[in-house]
Amino acid sequence: MNTSPDSSWFYSLNNERKGPVPFSDLQDLLATKLPHSTLVWTEAMDGWVAASTIPELVKAKHTSSQDPNNPYAPPSTDPQSSEATGSLNLGDIPTKPIPLDIGFCIKQAWNYTKNNLGNLFILGLVYFILSAFVSSALTGVATIVDEGGVLRLVADLIGQVFSLFLGMGALRYGHLLSTGEEPKVSELFSQGSKLLSAIGANILFLIAFLLGLILLIIPGIYVSIRLGFFQQAIVEKDLGAIDSLKYSWELTKGNAMPLLGLYLLGVLITIAGALALLVGLVWAIPTAWLSLIIAFRYLHGGPQTIKVID
Repeated sequence: MNTSPDSSWFYSLNNERKGPVPFSDLQDLLATKLPHSTLVWTEAMDGWVAASTIPELVKAKHTSSQDPNNPYAPPSTDPQSSEATGSLNLGDIPTKPIPLDIGFCIKQAWNYTKNNLGNLFILGLVYFILSAFVSSALTGVATIVDEGGVLRLVADLIGQVFSLFLGMGALRYGHLLSTGEEPKVSELFSQGSKLLSAIGANILFLIAFLLGLILLIIPGIYVSIRLGFFQQAIVEKDLGAIDSLKYSWELTKGNAMPLLGLYLLGVLITIAGALALLVGLVWAIPTAWLSLIIAFRYLHGGPQTIKVID
């Protein structure tokens, strides 16, 4: 792999190939504009890879443009900088799958939970209260008006849709948190424009899962793992119902077993929290939840896709 300053490189932007550009120019782009998860390629490489996998490309700094004493120098957007909030945007899916590091996902999820426990508790409390209140109110009214139960079924469906709406907002909150931002609880109400896509994708996901179970239990589990990131794809990539499922399937390629391990570990953490007089759930639930958000980001470009907390 040629990393000389004048070597020719290509990079992906909005699913389009850009270049060729000199290696040094690509370094500058990654230091100022492009996320480290950007896919890059040059001759003699087997395929496109995330820029974060090439240390010479993402770690090099040009003192002339980053000199802190130069008042005309542009601000740094290095994703590893604590001041680079919002620079950890997700790029395209890597051509070569990035092996998921379960330990990294759990550790970072725990660190984020520990550092933001109060805010996460409030988020979960608001989500639970609103979901329970709306569901109970609708069911109560439907039961009084319609003794036959038809309206009650409709009320239950509306309650589930409302919970889905809040869940999408919670995912957005989690992604903002994992990039070093300080999201507000109001993010719970931020994903209304994507609700129809989420409803359609959930229906398709359920059909695919049931078909997998009909074939045998293992295919059902496999399908649910491969398609399980569709909601995050809708939230973070603004995809439609079918495209979000395709995106999840492509993103999880080669990582079905690590993801299964992550899901099982999340279940064990939640059980351990429940055994700790239920108080442990305050830590366990957000840790398991955030680990999946971090995993989604990790599969795009490794540790560089989140703000790492030591």
